[in-house]
Amino acid sequence: MFPFKNNTLSRIIILFLFIEAVSIFLFLGFCVYKLLFFKKMLNGLPALPGETVMIADISKIGFRLIFGLMISCLLLFLFWLYRLYRNIDSTKNLENGFTPVSSVLALVVPFANLLIPRNTVNEICNSYIITDKEKVYAKRMLTNWRILFAVVTICSLYCITMFYTPISVSEVVKGIYYKIFLLVIYIHFSFLTMEIVELLNELERKRKVSLLI
Repeated sequence: MFPFKNNTLSRIIILFLFIEAVSIFLFLGFCVYKLLFFKKMLNGLPALPGETVMIADISKIGFRLIFGLMISCLLLFLFWLYRLYRNIDSTKNLENGFTPVSSVLALVVPFANLLIPRNTVNEICNSYIITDKEKVYAKRMLTNWRILFAVVTICSLYCITMFYTPISVSEVVKGIYYKIFLLVIYIHFSFLTMEIVELLNELERKRKVSLLI
């Protein structure tokens, strides 16, 4: 099997992640405006003509855009990680019952990703890292990514479950606070994913160069 060439795909993923991070940042600013609007309503102050409809429309459009970007980035990242993992001689994981598909999916299953994919992460690091310092750095980044992914998923499910259909303005305000917290975490998650893609892509490139020498 010929090895996959991942450099172009990694650049596309980084571009998508950057667009996603910028979109989330802009939507975060809108959420702050939305929070001030509903706080104004709690204080009994009148809304501007059409302001309520405008906020509802922007909320729907912004949510759909960001959700689409998140799903696209996640699928691209998983596909890239699968290709990267297939480029590794996976004898150790195959002996333990892992395949490239199950190893990659194990990284993104909440709770399970904190326990299952240790062998996968170790194999990726051992195959592409040159120095012990780089190995420790990469493992720490991947561990932080797994934990952050679980936190983002759990917080997202909590917000959807608790605040999808709020019954009062105070619940709307509370839901916006949670949403702002989630968006801040996700911006960090997006940039951390970019760092991981850049790091592993560079290490894969170095490994290919070393094999040619």
